[in-house]
Amino acid sequence: DLLSAAMAATAELGGPAEEHPPKVRVLDLVRRAARTGKRGKIVLQTSAVWETMGGVPELLRQLNKVVDSVAVAPGEWLAWSTTLLLTFKQVLQTLRKEDSDLPCSEGHDVRLIDGARIVRREGQTPRGAFVTCGGIPIVRNALDNLYTAHEAVVASAAPDVFPVPGVDHILTLMEIGVEILREITGGSDTVSDYVSSDPHLPWFLFWLITKRGYRPVIASILEEVLSCSPTVYDLKNVDFMEELVGKMSHADLTRFCRVLAAVVFDRDEVSECSAALEEVKAVLAMGGDGGIAPKPPTVLVRNQAALNAVPHLGTRLVRLLEANEAVALDLMQSPEFVSMLVHMVQNPDHGPSGGDDGGEGGDGGGGGQGNLAGVTLTELAAQIFTEEPGRRAGEPRADRPGGFNARQISQSLYKTEVLFVLCWLVSGVGKDGVKRELVEAGLSGTLRRLIDLVDWEKSGPTISLHGPDCNCVPESGLKVQCLRFVRHLCDVSGKTGDEPSVKRYMHSAAELDELASLGEAHGIDAEVAGVDREHCVPVEEGIISRIARLYSTVSDDDLLSYLANSLEGYLRGAPEIDRHFLERRGVLKRTVELMSGQALDNASEILEQSLFDLLGEMIRFSPTMLQHLDELLAADPTILAVVTKAVTKNLISSNVFLRSLGLTLATSFKDIAPPSEGIAALVLDRESKHKLVLRLIMVLTVPSLKQESLCCVSTFLCYFIFADQDGELAALLEAITTRQVVEPEGADNSQPPPSGREVLSNFRSLLKFWRAYYTSESRGKDILSLEANSRIPFRTWLELVEKLLAPSAENCPEAHTIQFWERKADAESEPSSV
Repeated sequence: DLLSAAMAATAELGGPAEEHPPKVRVLDLVRRAARTGKRGKIVLQTSAVWETMGGVPELLRQLNKVVDSVAVAPGEWLAWSTTLLLTFKQVLQTLRKEDSDLPCSEGHDVRLIDGARIVRREGQTPRGAFVTCGGIPIVRNALDNLYTAHEAVVASAAPDVFPVPGVDHILTLMEIGVEILREITGGSDTVSDYVSSDPHLPWFLFWLITKRGYRPVIASILEEVLSCSPTVYDLKNVDFMEELVGKMSHADLTRFCRVLAAVVFDRDEVSECSAALEEVKAVLAMGGDGGIAPKPPTVLVRNQAALNAVPHLGTRLVRLLEANEAVALDLMQSPEFVSMLVHMVQNPDHGPSGGDDGGEGGDGGGGGQGNLAGVTLTELAAQIFTEEPGRRAGEPRADRPGGFNARQISQSLYKTEVLFVLCWLVSGVGKDGVKRELVEAGLSGTLRRLIDLVDWEKSGPTISLHGPDCNCVPESGLKVQCLRFVRHLCDVSGKTGDEPSVKRYMHSAAELDELASLGEAHGIDAEVAGVDREHCVPVEEGIISRIARLYSTVSDDDLLSYLANSLEGYLRGAPEIDRHFLERRGVLKRTVELMSGQALDNASEILEQSLFDLLGEMIRFSPTMLQHLDELLAADPTILAVVTKAVTKNLISSNVFLRSLGLTLATSFKDIAPPSEGIAALVLDRESKHKLVLRLIMVLTVPSLKQESLCCVSTFLCYFIFADQDGELAALLEAITTRQVVEPEGADNSQPPPSGREVLSNFRSLLKFWRAYYTSESRGKDILSLEANSRIPFRTWLELVEKLLAPSAENCPEAHTIQFWERKADAESEPSSV
C-alpha cells in the first residue's frame, strides 16, 4: 500500500536512498523537496519507477485515500496534501518532458510545443488515465479541503496578525492544484465539460485570483470553465469583484478581459426582444390576449451592472487601448499566444491567409501583420523571444520585411478583447454613467488614435482560434469592435437630462463650431452647448468624420456594413443638422453609389439592409436631404430605376427606409410642396403605395416574425395612420382586399396570389400580435423608441389598431374595420385583380 507505507516510514527513513522501496523513495523525494523549497530540482525517474508504482491508476487509488483521510490531524493532513499535489505535478511534468523527447516532424521546435502539446502514447495517454481513474474529483476534493484549512487558519489567527502564518503555503498548494487541473483538462472537450459542470469551481477560481494575485494558469482555466458552461455565471456570488480587479496590473487586466467577456456576453442567449416575441406567439396560440408580465433582469444584465459598479474600471480599460509595449510583449510571449502561433504553423491549411505584403500599420493597430507562410517553429521562436539590432522581439526579420508581425497581432488581439468588454459595459445597466466616465478618461482621443493605427485596406492572417473551421482575422476583429463600440456610444440614450449627448464627443472642437454654424444657418439647435471641449477629439478630423471617410473608400462588404451601421447609429436621435454634417462628407452620395451599381446586386443581405437603414436615417424628417437624394438619383436616368427596383425587391431590408420616406413626406413638407417625382413617387402615387402596403402585409406571417422583421408591421401601420389622417382609410382597406399581390420582376410567381380574405386574415393576425407585444408591461423601451423614431404618440398607433380590429362599428365608420371587409370578401365569389 503506497501511501500507508509512506506515512509509516517517512519519519524513520535513514541510510542510502537506494535501499528504500521505489514507491516510498519517490514520495519521500517529493516531500523533502516541498520542505526544502527545492522541488524544482526533483525529477521523477519514470523510466525506472513508473512500472513499479503500477502506473497512473494505482497512483490515483492510493492518493485518493489521503484526500479522504478525514481522521488525520489538520497539520498532518496539510503535509500530505502537499505530497499529493506535488506528486501529481511532478508526474505530469515528467511525462510531458518525456513526451517532448519523442521524435517530432521536421522543423518543429520542442521548446515551443512543450507547454501546449497533448501527451502521446500507444493506447491511452497518461492524461486520459488520470481522468478515467478519477483524477479530477481527487484534485477538486483536495482544493476544497485546502480552502477549508485556509478558512480555519484565518479564523484562528489573531486580528492584528498579518500576514497570517501558513496562509501563503496553503494558497501556493491551491495554485499547484489548479495547474494540475489545467494540465489534465487542456485540449480535451470532454474533460473541459466535466470541469465546467462544477458549480463551485468558478467562484473558487475568482476567489483564488483575489487572494493569490493574477496568475495566467488560473485565469486560463477560469475562462475555459466559463466558456464551456451551458449558462452564464452569475457575478452576484462574487462580492469581491472590486478587490479582485483593483489588484491587477494593466497587463493582468488586459488578459482578464477574456474572462470578463464570458460573463457579459452569451452567444447562445436569445435576446430579450426575441424572447418576448416568442412568448407573445405562444400566448396568442393558446387563445390568450398575448400580454406578458415584465421579467426580472437576466444574469447578463446583472453582470453588466456589477462590472459597471467597479470603480474606475472604464477608465482603466480606456488606458489599455493606448499602445502599450510592455503589455503587448507580455501577451506575445504568453503560453496561450505562442500555442496559437504553433497551431498556425502546424496547420497551414487553416492557419494564415491574406496579409500579402504586410503594410505599414503602427504598433497599436492591425496593419503590417504579414503572414506565416514558410515559417518554421525554430524561426518563430527566434522571432518572438529574441531581439536583434534594429529589430524588437516579435517584429519580422530584416531579410523578411513582409513577414509575420507577432507584436502587432498581440496588440490587435488584446485591444479587441478590451473593446468587446467596453461594448457591453456601455450597453448595460448604468451605461450613461459609464459613458461619462469614459469620456472624462480621454476616450475620444484614444479611440481616434486607435482608428488611425489600424490598416483599413488590408487583411492580416487568418488565425484558427476556435478550431479548424475558424477563420478569425485579428485585425478585422479589431476593426469590427471599434465600429460596434462607436455605435453603442452614440446610442440616443447616452443623453440624460441637460447634459450633451456623448456623440458630441466624437467630434473635434472645430467640428463643433461647424455644427453650430450649420445650426444657425438652418435655424436648428445643433446641441453643442455644454460640451466640454477638453474631452473632444484632439485632432481636426473627428471620429465620425474619419468613419465617413473610410465609408467612402473601403470596398469590403462586411466592413462597409459595419461602417454604415456606425453612421446610422450616430444619426439616430440626432438633430437634422447632423445629416447635413454627414452629407458634406459624401455619405449620401456614397450610399447612392453603392445602391445603384452592380455592387448591390452581389451584396449580402446584411450590407443591403445596412445601406437602406443608413439612407432612411439620412432623409428622416429632412426635406432637404430628400431633395438632395432626388438630385443624386436624377443624375443618371438608370439610377432611379435601379434604386427603386432594389427598394421593392426586398421589403424586409428596405422597410425602414420606406417608413422614413413616408414620415418625411407626411410631416416635414409644411411650407413647400412635396416632390412629385423621384423616389417619393413610390409612396406618393396612390396605386404604387397600395401595392407596397399590400406586399408588406403579405411578406410576413406571425409564425415567421423575428426581431429583425417586426419593424415591417410598424412600417405598414404608418401608412394606415397617414391614410386615416387623410380620410383614405376605407380606400386603403378596399385596395388590400381587392387587389392581387404583385411580386417584383424575377420573384417566384408559381403560387397563386392570396385571396382578399387571406390578406385580411393575415393582416388581422399581425395587428393582434403587434398590439399584444407593444401593450405588454415589459415593452416600455420599445414604445419610447417607436415614438422617438416616428414622432407619432403611441396613443395614435394603438387607437388605429383598436379601430381596425373592432368587432363592431359603434365608434367609427364601418368601412374602417377589418371585419367589414372580411364580410364583403366572403360575399364575393372571387376578388378583383390588377
